Amino acid sequence: IKVFDIQASKGWEKHGKKMLGKEFVITQKMDGVRCLVIKRDGEITCYSRSGHVYEDMIEIACDYALPMFPDGVYDGEALAVDDGTGSTLGLFQKTKSIISRNGVKTGLRHCLFDYISLDMFDNEDKSPQYTKRRDFIEELHRRYSEMTSHMSIQLLPVLYKGKDLEQV
Repeated sequence: IKVFDIQASKGWEKHGKKMLGKEFVITQKMDGVRCLVIKRDGEITCYSRSGHVYEDMIEIACDYALPMFPDGVYDGEALAVDDGTGSTLGLFQKTKSIISRNGVKTGLRHCLFDYISLDMFDNEDKSPQYTKRRDFIEELHRRYSEMTSHMSIQLLPVLYKGKDLEQV
């Protein structure tokens, strides 16, 4: 089994000075469960942050099985479908409950925030900068949203994209 690290966000206080003059992206903070979806030869496998396989996430797997999604590694968070209560703690607990149950897991969505190709993943190649990868997943998601009304894959909202450090 391949061992891999996942991208983690960096705190502004420690890493902000490194961003001077560089383009960066600020995204919404999600309170879900980290979930990497790997599509290889059309087969879908969902993984936890620690590499544990999430079995039977059928709604998410079926959507990533669509031919419009190329083989690759889709990084995001699994989140329970919002029941309208407005409680992030309640939503996180609901997500954990669905993920930990045996059998088919429905009522989840995958909040996508990154993608790398299998070549880059398998060979540990340096991937293009995040803004280019983000453009790619935005285009994928645009086409996906045009073809289905049932969307178990959602795009992590971008709050800001640019070089203006005053936006932080």
